[in-house]
Amino acid sequence: PPPKLVHVCGCDCSWLEMQRDDCKKDLCADRCRIANGIRETQFCANNVMWSPNRNFAPNDVYENGYMRCNCQWMSAKNGLGDDCSEGCSPGDCTYKCRQANPS
Repeated sequence: PPPKLVHVCGCDCSWLEMQRDDCKKDLCADRCRIANGIRETQFCANNVMWSPNRNFAPNDVYENGYMRCNCQWMSAKNGLGDDCSEGCSPGDCTYKCRQANPS
């Protein structure tokens, strides 16, 4: 059987099951691809191409002059350390790291 589809951070990723990827780049589409293991460049209809955003030098999160969240984990796996599988709450360091390192 195919792997179970993962939905992430309020994003409905069911369109991936239907293999209807138009390669659009937006927050939910990018998160759905990454969370479901799509980490390589893809070619879609109309010669559109999608590539994952890599982060080789992430910014850490500072609050009141002190480092609150170390975001260097994002640079792991050749810049694809964030698999979008957790950290959807604004209080989570994962969430804060994503805010400090928009793609």
